[in-house]
Amino acid sequence: MPNEVSLRATNIGDNQTAAPVHACLRLHDVGAQAWTDVTTAGLPVTGSVTLGGSLPAGTNNIGDVDVLSIAAGDNNIGNVDVVTLPALPAGTNNIGDVDVLSLPALPTGTNNIGDVDVLTLPGIAGSVAHDAAETGNPVAVAGVAETPDDTAPANQVSAEADRVRLAACRDGAQYVHPHPPRIWHYSNQSSATQTDTEIKAAAASLSHYISDIYVAAKGAVDITVEQGTATFKWRYYADAAGAGAVATFRVPLKLTANTSVTYTTSGAIEHTIVMTGYTAP
Repeated sequence: MPNEVSLRATNIGDNQTAAPVHACLRLHDVGAQAWTDVTTAGLPVTGSVTLGGSLPAGTNNIGDVDVLSIAAGDNNIGNVDVVTLPALPAGTNNIGDVDVLSLPALPTGTNNIGDVDVLTLPGIAGSVAHDAAETGNPVAVAGVAETPDDTAPANQVSAEADRVRLAACRDGAQYVHPHPPRIWHYSNQSSATQTDTEIKAAAASLSHYISDIYVAAKGAVDITVEQGTATFKWRYYADAAGAGAVATFRVPLKLTANTSVTYTTSGAIEHTIVMTGYTAP
């Protein structure tokens, strides 16, 4: 004879319709002549279910669940596959701490993923290490080849502060100037006595560098180049008419920052002076 199964419902408490209904499933073992009650507590008439204990280990299918709210703090709700989400309201939305393990591929075309703040990026490394043979087509820093002839360089730009590519010969040797870009030149021919005559005015927070000097005189005279008005930097002693000199400094004469370049003669002798240099920190 098969076991009997019966289901009964009892209203615990008073007879108000809002009182919870307890459902009892009774399993009757005919052989043992015993009933086993399997009850669920707290089944309101509204149809909501209150689970009194934890879900058993393993896989549990509880159907379609609407989560009305989540308690503040850290909540571990296991492995959740979100099929769709409603649109976020306009403005700033805080959706907590989200770890995205993977994203689907973006569709072909233009994709607007909004305003993204990237806090950190992994280190970027090249594909060829120092002193290693280069293969393939790695991203490299390089210049453009210019042939040293009397034609305008193809690499020339139109104005200062424009971006410009480095220039090199066809063997890869880079073209460089032996001086910074702020170069200057001075020349003067006079028969009058010179006293602290300014060659180059002081530059704020910068120094002047003298690279070359040429002097000549039509009589005996001392020609002195100075830093400011008192500090000796270079001197030439002309002993007779036609005397002159050229000085080229492999290491330029550096003046103290914020000082001018001047020169003084010992008398009113016709003379010529030419000087070149540059200004830099």
